[in-house]
Amino acid sequence: MEGSIATKSPKNASPDKTRTRFLNAAETLFAERGYQGTTIRTIARLSNAPLSSLSHYWGNKQALFKEVCVRRFSPVRAEQMRRFVAIRDDLDAGRAVDISVLLRALVEPSLNMEGVSEEDRATYRALYGRAYTEPSPEVLATMREIYDEDGHLMLSLMRRLCPDLTPQDFFWRANSTIGALVISLAYGDRLAAFLGGEFGEPDWTKAADSIVNFLAAGMLAAPAQS
Repeated sequence: MEGSIATKSPKNASPDKTRTRFLNAAETLFAERGYQGTTIRTIARLSNAPLSSLSHYWGNKQALFKEVCVRRFSPVRAEQMRRFVAIRDDLDAGRAVDISVLLRALVEPSLNMEGVSEEDRATYRALYGRAYTEPSPEVLATMREIYDEDGHLMLSLMRRLCPDLTPQDFFWRANSTIGALVISLAYGDRLAAFLGGEFGEPDWTKAADSIVNFLAAGMLAAPAQS
């Protein structure tokens, strides 16, 4: 059992400020501990907000998690969708598009976030990685809801750019593409620490080029042989 916590907000705290503090604390803990490893009591303690804030503002933990993710992921998703739509328009107009352009549209916005502090970039990477590797069915449902339009558009474009792949080949290459991005974001810093500085600190400003080149070669590789 967790110890007792203060359940009163600071004096004169406005409802908006209380809500924001709760959201910020939830984001920090979800990124560090994951959905299942984070309790509402711990969020309330970190935010110094009432425990009742959850039911008052969100109703349940899953709704809180969704708002945390939407708030943090929206700028990246907006840039990805802008690029996806431009690629779709080019293809619909009969213009040639290289697979690397689509892969860059997926990967680059997550890695080269303009006008964002390194602390916020690290928070994005941690939260994104947690959200896509969390086994909780609530998290899976939330991520499917958030990324439904984005994901279907991206996969439909990828299929148009790789028409000769069998359904199985396409599935595993698409799976590997998304997995490479998720694992890079979730474990890039951890792998660097595990390797003990053998390759230096990860340079996130150059990561997109390396990842896109690697994935493009894989997507364009000869079909798998039985």
